[in-house]
Amino acid sequence: MASATTDRPLHDLLFGRDPGEAVPTHAHARELIANVPHECERLAALLRRADAILVGTGAGWSADSGLATYKDVADVPALRAVDLSYYDLCQTRWLREDPAVYYGFWGYCLSSYRRATPHEGYRIVKKWSEDLCNRTPRFRERFAAAKLSPVFIYSSNVDAHWHRDGLFTEDATFEFHGTCEDWCCSGSEAEGRMSPCCQDIWPVPADFHFVIDEKTMRAESKESAEPNESSASEMPEHGGCPFSLAQKLGNPNRPRCPRCRSLLRPRVLHFGDGKFFEREGERERFERWAECVFDCMTLCSAPLGDGEKDPAKHVLGASAGASSGDIYEDKGAKGGEEAFCLAVLEFGCGLNVPSVRRESERHLDMYPENCVLVRVNPDFPLVLEKEPRQRIEIMAGALEAVRAADALLRGKEPEVPKAKPREPLPKPEAKPRARSGSRAKKG
Repeated sequence: MASATTDRPLHDLLFGRDPGEAVPTHAHARELIANVPHECERLAALLRRADAILVGTGAGWSADSGLATYKDVADVPALRAVDLSYYDLCQTRWLREDPAVYYGFWGYCLSSYRRATPHEGYRIVKKWSEDLCNRTPRFRERFAAAKLSPVFIYSSNVDAHWHRDGLFTEDATFEFHGTCEDWCCSGSEAEGRMSPCCQDIWPVPADFHFVIDEKTMRAESKESAEPNESSASEMPEHGGCPFSLAQKLGNPNRPRCPRCRSLLRPRVLHFGDGKFFEREGERERFERWAECVFDCMTLCSAPLGDGEKDPAKHVLGASAGASSGDIYEDKGAKGGEEAFCLAVLEFGCGLNVPSVRRESERHLDMYPENCVLVRVNPDFPLVLEKEPRQRIEIMAGALEAVRAADALLRGKEPEVPKAKPREPLPKPEAKPRARSGSRAKKG
């Protein structure tokens, strides 16, 4: 069903919101899809010119590795049977109300992320990073002095795939929603509200896994293995690893904090989560990277903010993106060959969790003539209220767009991304949300 006035398909967002103009009309979607090859050419040309790259990734990026997006991550028969959604399960209160539900879900997520193989796009982005560092980009010494790469990953994904096999180091990534590979104290043993005793982080050992009943998606506890006073004293011989101790006690489904014996939780941002914390130094590194970008922009007298917008000063030329036949190549001289160029590449970031989209747009707002935002999304590729020279809108999947742009960079014939507008969905009926704890079977 589509709106009679806007002809926009309705999308089933996590919270039932109407995305409004962020969704292209059916007619506009057809134009965007027809224009995908040209937009991939613009992306390749931008990469050749870029002095720094910010890569933002959301759930749609991980989907190309076979992982579920937000609204589908809890879409399994056992959880549908008890009417539990991702929103319901991503709550720390389950640690007290029904830990078997909590560990069943998060243990399933951890296992799914580990089984999945990061798709080819990760290594292509790594090649782009190496290409940028190996050529002689202007301003590179600014990043080198700060011990930072000119390419930075800003991701809301919690699968830790950017670090798989040493792909990117912590110095070049900010996983601001945390990761399922890190666990921490939940404070479940505290009186009253859950209050963690510390912000220690315990990585999950590679050989550890939760024991989950696939029919019920529950990770039950063995009562006889519940902790006692002596279990805490055994912690040192297990290298301080609560997961190893839980395995030794025969109860891997209940890892506990070695300090206060509260149940552990993944260091992942939950809904209504006032106890989530970032890894030390993560945000500071990203801010230092952003400061390097700002310093480089200042050195080349880049216009700052909308008040200084001037098409004649655009880093890729005044007419960049103005027509369907226009490509960025050979336009740099008009915008100033000495100008600093920031490419913001955003892959698979939807409207359920728009944090990456906002960060991308913040950089574009700050550097209106020296930054280009590339938004790759099969449903929501629009960059609203920006000039054509400032945006590249690719209505396709992340991996196919990355492959196409990389083929163009290597002088090869790209495989044209195949996309089609999503079929419209019926508008969901609004209904009050019941307290989810009452719907799950206890035991």
